[in-house]
Amino acid sequence: MSRPRRKRDQSPLKKSRRRADRSKTRFDWKRWLPFAFTALFLILAVLRFDGRLSLSGDNAQFLILGHSIAQGEGMSHINESNPTPHTKYPPVFPVLLAGVQKLFPFSFIAPKVLVLLFGAAGILILSRLVLDRVPLAVGVPALLLSAVNPEMVHFSSLILSELPYFFLSMLAIWFAFKFEKDESRTGLLVAAVLLSVAAYYTRTIGIALVMAMVAWRFFRRDFKRAALIFAAFILLAAPWGIRNRSVGGTDYLTQFLSVNPYEPDKGRLRPIELITVRVKENLKKYATLEVGRGILARYQTRPPENGRLAWITLSILVTVIAGMGVAYRAIREKGGVLEIYLLFYLGICLLWPEVWASLRFLVPVVPLLFLFLLRALADLGEALRFRGARWIPALATLLLLIPAVQSTTPFITGRAVRPANWRNYFAAADWIRENTPESSVVLCRKPYLFYLYSRRKSDSYLWSYDSKKVYEQMAGDGVTHVVVSQLSGTEMKYLIPMINDYYGEFEQLVQIENPSTYVMRWHPPGDNARETGR
Repeated sequence: MSRPRRKRDQSPLKKSRRRADRSKTRFDWKRWLPFAFTALFLILAVLRFDGRLSLSGDNAQFLILGHSIAQGEGMSHINESNPTPHTKYPPVFPVLLAGVQKLFPFSFIAPKVLVLLFGAAGILILSRLVLDRVPLAVGVPALLLSAVNPEMVHFSSLILSELPYFFLSMLAIWFAFKFEKDESRTGLLVAAVLLSVAAYYTRTIGIALVMAMVAWRFFRRDFKRAALIFAAFILLAAPWGIRNRSVGGTDYLTQFLSVNPYEPDKGRLRPIELITVRVKENLKKYATLEVGRGILARYQTRPPENGRLAWITLSILVTVIAGMGVAYRAIREKGGVLEIYLLFYLGICLLWPEVWASLRFLVPVVPLLFLFLLRALADLGEALRFRGARWIPALATLLLLIPAVQSTTPFITGRAVRPANWRNYFAAADWIRENTPESSVVLCRKPYLFYLYSRRKSDSYLWSYDSKKVYEQMAGDGVTHVVVSQLSGTEMKYLIPMINDYYGEFEQLVQIENPSTYVMRWHPPGDNARETGR
């Protein structure tokens, strides 16, 4: 006789326990997605990593400022014969570099690793931020495009402040979102504001983030906190402004108001020209080229002539859709901090001197452009009642991944060869390091880069057509050697005419061929010595 079956316990308590046990064993893939995107970015960044110093003068300047702080000389141009205080770049990134350079003096690789880690941390915070607030059908494709974006990966190998700023700005917004969920936790808002100020002290354009925090609370009718945030920013930003005013020098405000920062003789821009000239030119350049380069990831400089019209059309289309997506979400979210921040950021880009307009300024917000582009496409599909609207972001991502892979592959499979003019320039720096005393002072183009390779004081020549003025500044700087390279047309305009006018005072020490690069010794009047390299 068979035993009667025992009745399964149907109590609600045991049911909930069984569900809890099953949830513990189930793989929570959404929780691990941020780490997956971060790992993908890290893999590509390591494969793309280039230990050589970039040819941009800005990364060399950041390294010099780091050296200066590490040596206890503050933010100054220690590469110059008469070091001057630096007033352009804010101090956070140079201070971080100083810490690295204390441990690894004159290393190019260690600072690059620091930037790479900031980029990876930024992707991690961005992923958590997006996955908490955006539908997976939009968030996952946007994060995938951000992690593999060639420009994001490229900047992870440059000693520039874009990726440290990207990390700080995303972390500030993440704390702001957490505060929005529980406004009783004031500490979260304090953290968001302090991180926003830190972002401003990393890149001056971080003022967009601070103002977004103020506007966010204002639109939420939290006027008291909006006023407190604004007052806190003024108080915290004051020391940097006071210091710069006390030491003099050129700052971003002066350059912002110039018609052309590279040609100060042209004077200042009139207020009406901010709109009629600057915004117009910047809008044209960003819409027809730079936004397309960031999102479509196809051309490093300019598109070829045979496909130019198609490229411009596609770039404008992408810009318009992404812009509409940001504006629509800003209205729908009734002043969300992320949307306000991106609008302020892009607005400052349009007001910045048009000679500086480039994809570099967009790098810290490229992931947000992806996010709002895909979200706009999904919203548009739903508004048109398109049956497959939820799949539009995934389809767009597949199309955008193709040029991203095409742009990234050449950098991974082979390291770019430096142009011959730059190779000769660095060869001249190596020769000077090995054959001249440490007290030497070199007159050259790109003095920041030359200092890092030659380990000798380096000054730039005066940009003036008056040879006498160029000569007088050279004499005042105590120059001992001159390098004539093929890096810039300014050498032909300003440096070579001065050398020709005072030819008898210069002795050629080295000539490096193809293209011709010269190292010369300057003998001031009364100095009849002809000591090769000494």
